[in-house]
Amino acid sequence: MHAFVQDLRYAVRMLRRSPGFAVVAVLALGLGIGATTAMVSVADGILLRPLPYPDADRLVQIWSQNLERNIPFARTLYPDVAMWQRECRTLAGLSAYRSQAASLGAGAEPEPVTVAQVNAPFFAVLGVPLIEGRGFLPEEDRPGGAAVAVLTHDLARRRFGESSATGQTVKVDGVGYTVVGVLPPTFRPIADRVDLYLPLADDGERQGEREVVTVNVYARLDAGRTRQEAQAEIDGLSRRLDEAFPAAFARSVRVWGYREFATRDVRPSLLVLVGAVTMVLLIACVNVANLLLARSGARRKEVAVRAALGATRGRLVAQFLTESLLLGTAGGAVGIVLAWWGVQIFQRLATTGLPLVSQVSLDGRVLAFALVVSAATSLVFGLSPALSQSRADGASALDVILKEEGRRGGGAARRGLRRALVVGEVALSLVLLVGAGLLVRSFIRLQAVDPGFNPERAMAATLSLSAERYRESAQFAAFARGFLERLSATPGVTAAGVTTSLPLSGHNSGLYLAGESGPTAQTPQIVWFRRVTIGYFRALEIPLLRGRVFVSDEPAEPPEVVVNRALADRFWPGEDPIGKRLRPPARDPRSAGPWLTVVGVVGDIHHMQLDAPAEPEMFMQFLGSPARALTVAVRSPLGPDTIGPAIARAAAQVDVEQAVSSVRTMTEAVEAATSSARLSTTLLATFAALALALALVGLYGVISYGVDQRTHEIGVRMALGARRADVLRMVLGEGLVVGLIGVAIGAAGALAATRYMASMLFGVSATDLATFVSVAALLVLATLAASFVPARRASGIDPIVTLRS
Repeated sequence: MHAFVQDLRYAVRMLRRSPGFAVVAVLALGLGIGATTAMVSVADGILLRPLPYPDADRLVQIWSQNLERNIPFARTLYPDVAMWQRECRTLAGLSAYRSQAASLGAGAEPEPVTVAQVNAPFFAVLGVPLIEGRGFLPEEDRPGGAAVAVLTHDLARRRFGESSATGQTVKVDGVGYTVVGVLPPTFRPIADRVDLYLPLADDGERQGEREVVTVNVYARLDAGRTRQEAQAEIDGLSRRLDEAFPAAFARSVRVWGYREFATRDVRPSLLVLVGAVTMVLLIACVNVANLLLARSGARRKEVAVRAALGATRGRLVAQFLTESLLLGTAGGAVGIVLAWWGVQIFQRLATTGLPLVSQVSLDGRVLAFALVVSAATSLVFGLSPALSQSRADGASALDVILKEEGRRGGGAARRGLRRALVVGEVALSLVLLVGAGLLVRSFIRLQAVDPGFNPERAMAATLSLSAERYRESAQFAAFARGFLERLSATPGVTAAGVTTSLPLSGHNSGLYLAGESGPTAQTPQIVWFRRVTIGYFRALEIPLLRGRVFVSDEPAEPPEVVVNRALADRFWPGEDPIGKRLRPPARDPRSAGPWLTVVGVVGDIHHMQLDAPAEPEMFMQFLGSPARALTVAVRSPLGPDTIGPAIARAAAQVDVEQAVSSVRTMTEAVEAATSSARLSTTLLATFAALALALALVGLYGVISYGVDQRTHEIGVRMALGARRADVLRMVLGEGLVVGLIGVAIGAAGALAATRYMASMLFGVSATDLATFVSVAALLVLATLAASFVPARRASGIDPIVTLRS
């Protein structure tokens, strides 16, 4: 311990004598450790950190799917869920779940809230204890059961302050509900933001329109059971359902782990980003190792004196590793500060598109990781200089002292090692730059995608209608007409329309339909549909390609539909679709409906995501069927701060208890659809720029140090007739060789690494030649630029002064 304290004091004195070296080394390490710690914190919070539920590894989600028709997950018919609840033995609990917007309160200022309807076992499935009252009873989760509610802690305090909420009454969409429980403040909803929970209260029987009720499904595996066992059991139950209720499509379900499903889209990008920051950290370590190697050349005489006085190799290694540990610790401290700052920035940027962001934080586990990384990096960048400097014995040390080789500091082997390290930096930088270049090109292609509508000056808002007051179609139609009439008459509103599902909202509804003729006459196809009013097409400026849109919002007879180009091409390729007919096939459990006549064709809309092809889609008349929720689209040169209140006033003029929520511009919707790609691109580009800067600093340092060590040689060359241009070419050539070797090695590494990014790219190949060539050219030019300053200094050496010295 005494020896370590001595080494530590000596290391502090040595670093104080070289403040410039210490600052550069600590900053390089701080950047590398900070970026790595921040990114690992993000990956840990999203991919690894235990979920805030007891035995969270037993939580699963069950989704329907039809992979043949490119539907990887869809909500499940509630009658199927009711059967699983009765007969599954591998599950300790199972609950259906569906959320929707609603109005809370009564009077002139109802509050928009999000309501989740769940089965009675929901809170037991999650394992969440309530801080007040209880959850739902089985008899409350049946048709005609008591109207009860469970509130989140935030809503309970917002509505009732510090008073007990249990036993109080809240009015949701005009219906009074008795509060029976309050959730703890630490509870985070498993899906969307939710304000209160109500019983689903559906008997699950297959009775006409009940069949169309679809839900999300959450369950908890029974103790000792595996997900594979649950999958096998539900597959067997689904086969029984197929036999009892033949459908126009094959039933298929998949049991997902909750975290597995939540992170299915972001896992590849997070792993790529963690790999990227690891490369940045390696480059930072190589940079500091190069600095230490260069510095060790100037300390050869000091080391030789210590060896001559009897210092053993172990003591010399300990001294140098102590200095490295001191630098690593300082770099780690700086890195933790930068990591905390980086996590704050990340949470502000990742407002949409990423699950479990609330779990991202610098906790004790991440801080322990940062300390381990600091110690490991100290060993990585300090070991090579320590072993190199500690090889001297007493005789060789005396030889160094007498010949004063310490002035020249190095030798061919050490110079070769430093260049090899810089080659590694350049190679790693190229891998990161190629990855960033691919993501940038992909993001540019994604932004260039035409969403199928004009988001400029378009806004949208959501309204949830009371099931009690708008049970009948006539009541629903009266509200929709009155609301649209008042909104359309608002000054500044140029068009307004209503739909059941807005583009890029993340919600979709589908039907299996067959054409009267054409390739799909015998094979039903999935068709996404939504109900709209005639003003919807004008509000979003969806282009009409052929025929017409609806002439009225009232249901036509026979029923009319407007289809998109993708549907027309799929059902009637090369034919005029106007006048063609569609309907559900007879084997559909809802029974075949009336024929739907195509009256118009509009452009394709990327409804779910921009990076997927537009799918067959049709539009039906909005007032043909009542709906619990509607979304209004408005076109106006005025901003959402003006249009939002105008929408609320128009709704209140028809129904004073009607709340409006989620007012936003369609430009924001498009940006949200690209937010995940934007975040990944920004982060990887930042890491690549940091890696390039560190690599160029390392190259500059090696070339500059080499010029300093070869001042005598260069002076002799110039005295013997070498011109300044010759010296300039010689030094630039050395830098170019280092850069070219690094580029060649990095290109091979990038070819191997970028294949893991294929799922993150849109419209660009993982081996895109243009990206590889342009990045390689950029890196070669950057290495020449980094070499130019020392090369110019070398060409300005005065041979007379050099020879005299």
